[in-house]
Amino acid sequence: MTTLEVAVSFDENYAQHAAVTIASLLRNSSSPINLHVLHDRDNISGRTRRRIESLRKYARNGVSIEWHHIDFSRVQAGMSEEHWSPAFFYRLLLPEIITEGRVLYLDTDTVVLGDLTEFFTQDMEGKHAVAVSDLGWYVTFVRNKKDPGRGDINIIDYLRDKLGMETEEEVKGYFNSGVMLLDMDMISGQNLFAGALELAKATHFIHKDQDVLNILLKGKIKYASDDYNFMYGRVINDKDGLDWIIQRFEPYMERGRKPVILHFTNKPWKYHGVLFSRYYWRYLAMTPWWSGFSALIPSGWSVRRWLIRIHTGSIPRLRILGIDIIGKDRYYQLRRRPVKDTRSRV
Repeated sequence: MTTLEVAVSFDENYAQHAAVTIASLLRNSSSPINLHVLHDRDNISGRTRRRIESLRKYARNGVSIEWHHIDFSRVQAGMSEEHWSPAFFYRLLLPEIITEGRVLYLDTDTVVLGDLTEFFTQDMEGKHAVAVSDLGWYVTFVRNKKDPGRGDINIIDYLRDKLGMETEEEVKGYFNSGVMLLDMDMISGQNLFAGALELAKATHFIHKDQDVLNILLKGKIKYASDDYNFMYGRVINDKDGLDWIIQRFEPYMERGRKPVILHFTNKPWKYHGVLFSRYYWRYLAMTPWWSGFSALIPSGWSVRRWLIRIHTGSIPRLRILGIDIIGKDRYYQLRRRPVKDTRSRV
């Protein structure tokens, strides 16, 4: 039986969401898992480690958890304040930790809804990585062509000068680094990530390490379907009516269709009415971070505001014994909305 090598990286601030990713991964995998946790030991408490370890009980065929210490000062040194948490950059150091075989990297704002064995063991067709294209840059590219003055920077210049992308097809090939199946034999053997961390810190990139990975892995990607990295924000926030994007995501508007990996680019712990958000809450309830009914209230929200959300039906649906108690799931609202009729054509 194939053992799935899976890597995640997070710090104390994202531990709750990492627990959701891990619990869902273990619950749905039919294969043994070797989980690699990239962290700085000074930014993960002993209590958090014990809580993560407690999730072992959900593994169907066994799990081992390896904690890999990343020197926080090494990652933080030279970073400007505009950069994200150093934990986002730990993935660039994966070849120093895992030098052979395959590893599946998962962002900790993902939820796994299906078995990943088939995805992990697929034919990579001689490519260094398998990933899903990210439509965010393409939509921005099209908007910028229509209105070059839009935004603080010229996106077309940025894509050409920083990422080496000049054509629409190249921009369509920009991938999201939140889910990546990596061939470490090829990456380590070619020392492909050498200097990646320094590049990320020395150059202004809008999407930080993701932009760096797109530079390093350009032309080395096998593209997977949206089932393996479904990004909610890319569906709802597309206002340009690009037909091929609508057709790509329309099947997910139907009841009963769900991806294998959800990637919450719109965070359900910050916003209500997020597509498929019920799965985040379902797996959060399996973790030590679940605090009962109050967990449905985003931080900073007053009780009065939350009660208004209940009244208007704009909070995630809560079901008991199959009965809707409060709220409506955006999933079903979208299903009733004629997608093409609400978007203008380019």
